[in-house]
Amino acid sequence: MQLTTPHYLHSLSSLARYHKKNLPGISFELIEGSIVDIAKVYDSISYPGVEGADAVVKDGDLEAVFSCVDAVKAMQHHPLNVMNLIYDKNRNVYIDRAECYRQVRGLELGLQEGFGPKELSIVNLLEAAALVSCFGFKPDASLLDAFTKLRDEKLPAPFIQRLFLSVVVGGEFPAAGLILLRDFGAVELLWPELHALIGLDQAKEFHPEGDVWEHSLETLSHRKTRDLELSLALLLHDLGKPLAESSGGNRFHNHAQIGSKAAASFLRRLDFPYDKIEKICFLVENHMMPASIKSLPTFRTEKAMLNPWFPLLLEVYRCDLMSSFNGPDGYYEACKVYRAFIKNTKNPFRGSDGKKLYRQYVD
Repeated sequence: MQLTTPHYLHSLSSLARYHKKNLPGISFELIEGSIVDIAKVYDSISYPGVEGADAVVKDGDLEAVFSCVDAVKAMQHHPLNVMNLIYDKNRNVYIDRAECYRQVRGLELGLQEGFGPKELSIVNLLEAAALVSCFGFKPDASLLDAFTKLRDEKLPAPFIQRLFLSVVVGGEFPAAGLILLRDFGAVELLWPELHALIGLDQAKEFHPEGDVWEHSLETLSHRKTRDLELSLALLLHDLGKPLAESSGGNRFHNHAQIGSKAAASFLRRLDFPYDKIEKICFLVENHMMPASIKSLPTFRTEKAMLNPWFPLLLEVYRCDLMSSFNGPDGYYEACKVYRAFIKNTKNPFRGSDGKKLYRQYVD
């Protein structure tokens, strides 16, 4: 069964279709109808109760965010020029409501004619960051100037924050999007836990790439995939460093364990699902383990290595290692230990540490 009302892709999704890009996990949909029309077709539906998201339909890991309007032709223009492109799913055509095709093709992000700083909101800044991260749009001088004059300090709903943080970190250029949010105050306003990483120095011999914020952004550039849990774990993996205390020469003692709790609190505040929070916090809490796994006894690492998320933890370690301009040798050593562990756990005549189990099988 399909929607019978006129049905469109809009916002980031119409641009993703135009530029043949994937928008992982989220689809922005528009219908000329009501939530009743959506509810007649879809079972897994929720109602966030926030502007621009009248209903959300979940299909596996995909969230379709629906907005309901009376008529597309009567809609007000969007303050960001390229966000006025709409794709008509029924007729398979694009609708250029504000003559923005040139800007869409040229990745030129600017203010729509007739708009200024007073019409902009924090949500528009989040949208701009998503456009930069996902597609590589370049904000022009007029838009950047307008953002410097942005005075909207109203916090977007947690649902909206989760939506756009997910899109930004899952984009092709996440550092560029996050830097835009930092430069215009959104990180400090919305996510003070992340803002605390900015300017937090680290030992140069271990982290020549810069402070904790710069290190965290650098890790994202080494991802092999744009998996959301991986991306969020990389962004948050050192969240405990501003909260940690020095002990025995270790400046950030227990920062992984502290960071796991801080990450859980952060993600809960943004209404992330429990299963994602659990997975991300496992990665944050254990991100230091692969570095020493070769020297640790098996009983100390067995529980973590039996976890189905351990291969993703190795990827977190690889990105963490590469972001500090170290070679991948430590990562390959950790993978070797893990492969040997898995092989031994499948062998009924050896323990997980590789030792033979004579007494268990010999009378």
